[in-house]
Amino acid sequence: MDSKPKKIVIIGNPYSVFPTFFAEEFQKFNHYVQIVSRNVTGKIKNQNETEYISTSEYESVYVKILIRIVVYFISPLENLLIFLNRSRYKNAMGSESVDKPKVSTAIIEALSISHYVNNFKPDFVYGQEVFTYGLATAWVKNCPRIVMPWGGDIFMYANTSWMASKLVKYILNSVDLINPTAASSFDYMKRNFAVNVNKFHATPWCLSVDNIQQNLQKYSKAELKKRLNIPKDSTVIMNVRRLKDAWGANSIIKAFVNLARKRENIFFIVVVGAAPGKELKQLDELVTQHNLQDKFLIKRDKISPEEYSLLVCASEIFTSFMIERDMRSSSIVQGLFANSLPIINDQPEYRLMENQGMKAIFADPNDHIHISNSIDSYIYDTKIRRDTLAKNLIFLKENHSNEKNFSVLLDRIELLLLKDKF
Repeated sequence: MDSKPKKIVIIGNPYSVFPTFFAEEFQKFNHYVQIVSRNVTGKIKNQNETEYISTSEYESVYVKILIRIVVYFISPLENLLIFLNRSRYKNAMGSESVDKPKVSTAIIEALSISHYVNNFKPDFVYGQEVFTYGLATAWVKNCPRIVMPWGGDIFMYANTSWMASKLVKYILNSVDLINPTAASSFDYMKRNFAVNVNKFHATPWCLSVDNIQQNLQKYSKAELKKRLNIPKDSTVIMNVRRLKDAWGANSIIKAFVNLARKRENIFFIVVVGAAPGKELKQLDELVTQHNLQDKFLIKRDKISPEEYSLLVCASEIFTSFMIERDMRSSSIVQGLFANSLPIINDQPEYRLMENQGMKAIFADPNDHIHISNSIDSYIYDTKIRRDTLAKNLIFLKENHSNEKNFSVLLDRIELLLLKDKF
């Protein structure tokens, strides 16, 4: 992309770390960035060098009327359709029990956000997550529109109803560039939503790489264990995904507890994540029942990227499972950057990573014995540990430079800007 600073709008969840991460990456190229959503509290506005915009403050009378029509007419109709087709909705959502995606919510966001963004006139707009923010992105005019499929938005939410399917198909065929982290998702979108393959551009990226690399330069694994009050002779295993059934929590808990009971020099780090539920209760009960408190570090509250980076850098083995189909997981790539040994499940994108040079043990997320045996394979086989670390170092060097990957993305966007239609 040329050196002239650009005005960039990122449409996404203002409380997620991902829009902030993208803003910081774009700012490294001297671009001005706004993160835009319908409702943003004052607590996070104008953090760092990024301006957070709450578009509800800019809604015209006409937009407010349209939103009321959606709230009082379209939303109740959608609720009725979901109820009548509740088995389809449940099957589409699979193991996910927290999110409740609705087309009417996406329309409300789109009415408010697109009104603001069209008046702001950015050089390009980047929508993070297709289902909730893709329509807002598609309705922006006179600039390139890029959207990032998140995973669940196209693999799950799009299948909850005919309205949801039509919405996602409309979005993917309306925007100018589709930018997932996973190249393996191209065939799925082409097959299910009839998307032109020329719109695809995958950008594998990873959060907190700088923090992880700084930690590894500053501390050895032994020093990190000491800092975290972990016994120095313990092998540290970390589950890098949230403690939810959607991420294989039931099997993870059983595997970790069983190994903690059988092995002396072993220690487990568990990050619970937002909205702790029955999974945390199950883990607490088993840890207490078997008196294993000295072998577990359980992070119950939301933690910062900096704290997470310390934890993953202290680990020597990590588990990362996703029951539904996944994109390229930043959690997995973070574990690799932390020189930790991966145990993951069979996914199209993970197999693509393997083809690109990543080495991992693939385990069944529904089989705690398989997970336990996979952990033992790393603990007791020095050659596997050494070969895995060496190959993953090469894989990261060849595939996961954030600076290089974002530079390529910006060059692709520059080609869009040169088109006559903008």
